[in-house]
Amino acid sequence: MKNLLFFWSIVFVFIVSDSLMPSANAYASESLVKRTVIVLYDGNTVPNARQSIAHKMAHAILNHLGLKVIYNDIHGNLPALTTMHDVRGILWWFNHLTLTQPEIFFSWAANALDTGIRLVLMGSPMFLTDVDHRPLPASIINPLFERLGLQYQPRYSELTYASQIIKKNSSMAEFEYPLSDLLPAFGHYQTINKDIQTYLVVRDEGISSEDSHLITTGPHGGFVDRDYILFSNKADQRFRWRLNPFLFFSTAYATDALPKPDPSTLSNRRIFFAHIDGDGWRNRTKIHKYHKDNISAAEVITKELITAFPHYPLTVAPIAGDLDPSWYGSNLHRETAKKIFQLPYIEAGSHTYGHPNIWPSSGQTVDSENLSFTSRWVNELLARTKMEHLLSQDTSSSDHQETQKARLYNIQPFSVDLEINQSIGYINTLLPAGQKVTIMQWSGNSQPSEAAIIASAQAKVYNINQDTSHGQGPLALFSYTTLAPYGLRLEDSYQVYSSAASVSFNAHASSPSFFSWRQHTQHTETPRRLAPLNLHYSMAMGETLAKLNTLITTYQYINGLQLAPIATSHYAAIVNGFVNTRIITLAPKQWRIENRGHLQTIRFDKASFLAVDFTQSHGVIGQRHYQGSLYTLLDSQITQPIIALKTMRRAYYPFAPQSYLLHSNWQINNVTIKDKHQFSFASQGFGAGSMHWHVPTQGKFQITISANQEVLQNIIAETTSSHILAFDIQSNNNSAVYVNVKKIINATS
Repeated sequence: MKNLLFFWSIVFVFIVSDSLMPSANAYASESLVKRTVIVLYDGNTVPNARQSIAHKMAHAILNHLGLKVIYNDIHGNLPALTTMHDVRGILWWFNHLTLTQPEIFFSWAANALDTGIRLVLMGSPMFLTDVDHRPLPASIINPLFERLGLQYQPRYSELTYASQIIKKNSSMAEFEYPLSDLLPAFGHYQTINKDIQTYLVVRDEGISSEDSHLITTGPHGGFVDRDYILFSNKADQRFRWRLNPFLFFSTAYATDALPKPDPSTLSNRRIFFAHIDGDGWRNRTKIHKYHKDNISAAEVITKELITAFPHYPLTVAPIAGDLDPSWYGSNLHRETAKKIFQLPYIEAGSHTYGHPNIWPSSGQTVDSENLSFTSRWVNELLARTKMEHLLSQDTSSSDHQETQKARLYNIQPFSVDLEINQSIGYINTLLPAGQKVTIMQWSGNSQPSEAAIIASAQAKVYNINQDTSHGQGPLALFSYTTLAPYGLRLEDSYQVYSSAASVSFNAHASSPSFFSWRQHTQHTETPRRLAPLNLHYSMAMGETLAKLNTLITTYQYINGLQLAPIATSHYAAIVNGFVNTRIITLAPKQWRIENRGHLQTIRFDKASFLAVDFTQSHGVIGQRHYQGSLYTLLDSQITQPIIALKTMRRAYYPFAPQSYLLHSNWQINNVTIKDKHQFSFASQGFGAGSMHWHVPTQGKFQITISANQEVLQNIIAETTSSHILAFDIQSNNNSAVYVNVKKIINATS
């Protein structure tokens, strides 16, 4: 695949220079938009931040609100907030917790509030204890609660048959699951500040008839009592939000008016990316028309899917051990890989060398007994069946469960260098000249050590794959508790997550797994776009007709959606941009965007009557109103664009003195506005290009598409009554084109 990331550094013509941007001293005062939330977790209860409830439930919501998250073990050294200028808030979601030095922590949190940092507490202070397991006294807790406008009473109502709801905001308190007549247990909290907004008030008639305020927000943050955050269904072990996390966090952290970097969108359309893990590459297919010829699952996927949908980019990441003849590969499997990688819309990734199922943490060694057992078992199985893969076996077998403790293959001992660098090096030998592996797709539990993530960065590849603690089972109805965040920052590295649960190995088109995937697709697009659309599966899907039909049905469903297809490494680069972006407020409704990398979309929520003020902006080339939000597109050629907004009366297609992009499935950059009748731009994408522009004048336009100074296509298109100019560009094999749009002046409008 011709790397789209490098396209944006190509200079065509008429490059708009950053020198045209107003200098920094042109603005009287500048301030950094604070986007970081420090999440505290209990390292004595969970081994790492990945396993914390805040990471599993809240992190993705915070990302959607434009916030980035860093984790800190509450038992470790607390952050020095005076040196952290980007901190907007602190989130402490606690359950039963023992604090060895509670005075130090509560003093640190109070000081944070005094500096303007917002604090969100989620839990019940009744379950906070000291080292002797005694409940913390109210005298320690209340100085912090009082800053949040509350006073904590050390009482807890477990029997609630005599309790009743006095006030309830259902939009906040009953998001995914309603409150029943028999209420959950609750603590006792009174408001002491008139600025506090209360969403749920409960009265216990059996104790003191006091009103307890269980969900509150205020100018310094927010509070939710423990049992009013989530509902736990014991029948299916699933969670549902009682609390509306979008409304609560956006209010508690005051994010509504913030510009939000948005990795879900490009060219004002929802991003689509797809990636295949190499699991099952060598499995012998059971599909009747291929079975007699001993065709592998990878060959079936190639014939039936990869070549059938050339308008969608696809990242293919083999397990090097499946291709290397000195491991379990063969020339046949190598040739299959080479044929796949010859296709211009295929991006090469690595799914490691030996497929670790459980990644050891940094400095940890893998249990050699489990590894040697795995190796013997694999060799015996391969000797019996040759092409049958481990993943085609009954996953309930004790042998399979034993392999989950280590790696799939163990020809050589585990090492980060083997799984990262050597796997990349081997797969690079199978690629066409000039192409290299661009991304590492984590295997197994997808929880690599920091050393592994750093090694992938040092190898100059991106990384992806979801943490397996996120995602829903095949029978689960959708819940916002299953959303995966954009990724996870460790100390010195960042792991990018895929945005949707994988299609199940045992799925078929009418199965609950496809139903769950489609639910995820729909609920993460409406009523708010929360994530790009991601199709993530393995070569094992070519084993049976049912599995194959699942993917064919899925692609047919995707065909009907309005998307912006990109390579998986491009999406990972966009997520890195989300993490690194700095937003500087220049004036009311005006911001400068810095250090965004490959991220090109800034979203504004509750913006139906806001529009880009192009006369005060720089480097903004598109805008689109969608579901109450305003999506703005930045020109990748402008390193520090400026976005200025203005109010307007019309909700859609706001007038502007220049042309701007409404949406496209191709990427757009290097836009030059010559006058109200003519503009030009560079573009590149997969399949045919579909573009909708808003132009200031109505009439007929001539669109000329060229590449390498050769005209490829001429189009005559006419605007609609809403000043929309829509046209399609023929596929150019994913190569860049230059587009000139000029009004035909002598044509009647």
